[in-house]
Amino acid sequence: MAKTFQVALQTEEPLRLIIYSLLDEEDPDFAIKLPFRKFGDAEIHEKLENMQRRLNGRYKGLLEVSSVSVLSL
Repeated sequence: MAKTFQVALQTEEPLRLIIYSLLDEEDPDFAIKLPFRKFGDAEIHEKLENMQRRLNGRYKGLLEVSSVSVLSL
């Protein structure tokens, strides 16, 4: 949680929700181990919904999602 909040404070413009989802992975080598492939719309939508719920639950309004759209990735 602290890492995510520090990243949010250091950016000059809001990050996309999918970036927060990737930051939230438990394995620090997640991106390196991930096979190279295109994520499907359903998979992306599920990740975005889960991350939006996590951010709302953890930050209680200090960090908010302004909009969620698979097309804006």
